[in-house]
Amino acid sequence: MGANKGRHACVDCLSPRVVALVIWVTTASALDALFTPLRLAEGFGEANPFMAMVLAYDIEAFVTVKMAVAASGSSILAAHQQYLLANRGLCGLALIYLGVLAFHGMLILGSG
Repeated sequence: MGANKGRHACVDCLSPRVVALVIWVTTASALDALFTPLRLAEGFGEANPFMAMVLAYDIEAFVTVKMAVAASGSSILAAHQQYLLANRGLCGLALIYLGVLAFHGMLILGSG
């Protein structure tokens, strides 16, 4: 086996599951970015202190930073899919966004 072959080689082909997780995280982040201003208008605050600081600066910067962080973070984890920690991190991120969107959904259903 060559030097770049085997379990720790660079990933050149993502698994379908990892691709689906990256798409989910990016889509869920976009939806969260759309719903957050609605929640702010209702008196809620941004839970992430860093993102709250960005949001205080500008809503467009908030959406840009939020999308960039989610897309790049999930892509980096995907590129390292062969490592257990990266794999669990991507799954954890997907679950966190599931919870965030469930929270938004509960608020939408409760106010409608």
